[in-house]
Amino acid sequence: MCGIVGRINLNGDTVSYDSSKMMVQLLTHRGPDEQNLIFIDTKVRERHYLHGLNSKVEDFGDLFLGHARLSIIDLSTGSQPMTDISGRYTIVFNGEIYNYIEIKDELYKKGCYFNTASDTEVILNAYKIYGHDCVKYLNGMFAFVIYDSDRNTLFCARDRLGIKPFYYYYDSTKFIFASEIKSILSHNDINREIDYIGMADYLTFLYTTRDTTFFKKIKSLQPGFTLTLGKGGLLINRYWKPDLEPDYTMSERQAVENLRYLIEDAVKIHMRSDVQIGAHLSGGVDSSAIASIVSKLYDTELYTFTGKFNEGELYDESAYAIAVADEIKSKVFMITPTADDLIDHIARIAWHLDIPVVGPGIFPQYMVSKIAGSKLKVVLGGQGGDELFLGYPRYIRTLIENKFLFGTGDRYIDGYNIWQLVRHYINNYRATGLAGWALKRRLSDLAHRYVITSANLFGFEKFFTGELAKAMKHYSPIEEAVRRFNEIESSSLINKMSWYDVTNYLVGLLQVEDCASMAWSLESRVPLLDYRIVEFCFKIPPQIKLKGMQTKYVFRKAIDHVLPNAIKKRTDKRGFPTPVDIWFNGKLSGFANSFVTPQKLAERDIYNSEKVKAFLQSNRRFLTPSLKREVLLWPMINIELWFQLFVDGGQLSLKTLDSAKQLETVK
Repeated sequence: MCGIVGRINLNGDTVSYDSSKMMVQLLTHRGPDEQNLIFIDTKVRERHYLHGLNSKVEDFGDLFLGHARLSIIDLSTGSQPMTDISGRYTIVFNGEIYNYIEIKDELYKKGCYFNTASDTEVILNAYKIYGHDCVKYLNGMFAFVIYDSDRNTLFCARDRLGIKPFYYYYDSTKFIFASEIKSILSHNDINREIDYIGMADYLTFLYTTRDTTFFKKIKSLQPGFTLTLGKGGLLINRYWKPDLEPDYTMSERQAVENLRYLIEDAVKIHMRSDVQIGAHLSGGVDSSAIASIVSKLYDTELYTFTGKFNEGELYDESAYAIAVADEIKSKVFMITPTADDLIDHIARIAWHLDIPVVGPGIFPQYMVSKIAGSKLKVVLGGQGGDELFLGYPRYIRTLIENKFLFGTGDRYIDGYNIWQLVRHYINNYRATGLAGWALKRRLSDLAHRYVITSANLFGFEKFFTGELAKAMKHYSPIEEAVRRFNEIESSSLINKMSWYDVTNYLVGLLQVEDCASMAWSLESRVPLLDYRIVEFCFKIPPQIKLKGMQTKYVFRKAIDHVLPNAIKKRTDKRGFPTPVDIWFNGKLSGFANSFVTPQKLAERDIYNSEKVKAFLQSNRRFLTPSLKREVLLWPMINIELWFQLFVDGGQLSLKTLDSAKQLETVK
């Protein structure tokens, strides 16, 4: 896993060596082992390589590609940028191709020659043979760019699920791309206009949607898409979307056996590495299953990593993680983050994220990645299990609501008595949200009710002012999300909800996964998001996915033979809750409030300071599970940090950012 950057001046101007070097330097945390650049004059097809960042060279060429490497496979000869033997194609690549051995065997048969044992060269040769369709053969996490000197084109691609990031800037004179937005921002000749639509999406859902960021001209290439830059301009195409129509003829036995094979094979190929690997262990079904399979296949002691908080049982699930570690005989490393750690790291976290995304869960994930990164380079985790195998209670809740309110449901739910369903839900899951039925009953369609269920700040538009309020007069994050939901084609309501989460919420979680791990030069692999598992999952009939109204039913059956006893019957996994609500009302009250002073709110002109003040004061006295101060405070703090780091002219270099205490807010 690495960091990639590049720029081509479409008007033929020479690219700046200093700016190019800075782009790579800003990503050395992603690739500390090696940093290289190539400068190309596309008119005469001359190229200059620069190995390392210590040399000073004259500006040259109208195109440059840069790479910061974290060496995982082919440690000695896998350097990038990599040019093929003909000199026509040059690639920079971030990620891992897990089936590169199988693809390489096929390419050998087609006459391809290889100088290295790297997966990078496999992509390069696959492109030579298959062209743009090469992405359809790749099983992995990836973002890459290939320059074709004969056609003078750039071909860019991002993996199917969005595990690896790819950002770009495009106008009439230049195209700039990078693994992280901060590298693009290092250029002085770009438009930095804020995109308040992206900010509205974040404040509503805690993630941006589609290709938006917080900058109008900086876009994210969406998962499963390719981008080609050539004489005709920018061309973006979708190359992958699974069939969302279930195969209702599939039996439970077929579903379980096929899924079991796919999961075990995915873990097996995700373990391909020339360095030591470890595993995250949260105490839930997903990570426990992955760690257990790895331990059975790994021929050395497995390192596992987990965390906990000391603020009570709600914030400490370490007993489950330790029980699993003991059962699979792994060496477990644990970290216990504190409120002081949050103060020390919150600005660094904001710097690594580039734009705010998701909630406080990024903090413990970042801290666990810290200890993992100090021990090894690669970890496997269970990300994606909840979205694919229906682990969130809201799936069941929404189906029950649909049946209760309108007499309709997914095919599998129609045989249930509605009161049996309601009792089952109340008895087996936290029933927070049932009290909101009175509100949702006014919404006559599933899309609105499901989208609102997954929203963070539904109905909080009254807090917004200035440019943000203006943007939301003409744009509704909820209505836009409903439109996307209704565009999903499937007869299964379950599949519609699942795919909506995979293409929205999960993309945000994967952004956090990438940033939290790469902050510590750690490669995080997610076997459950092997695209073969994803495609098969949407073919499983809904009555099997949630048989007996049990979340993750078919997944549990498929991994029952490897799942540790301590986890088999667990249904109360909480997703690493973080005690910021306790801290913001106690030890960190002054710290949190320093971000939302009337002066700062007036300066940003995003929030109505009087309404924010009234909410925070009233909410301090009347905390409820569904309406806590951090629901509003956490996004506000992170947006303020974003302004200070990326808008106010703050230092982009991580060396100047040791803690939040260095920022104006905390002085």
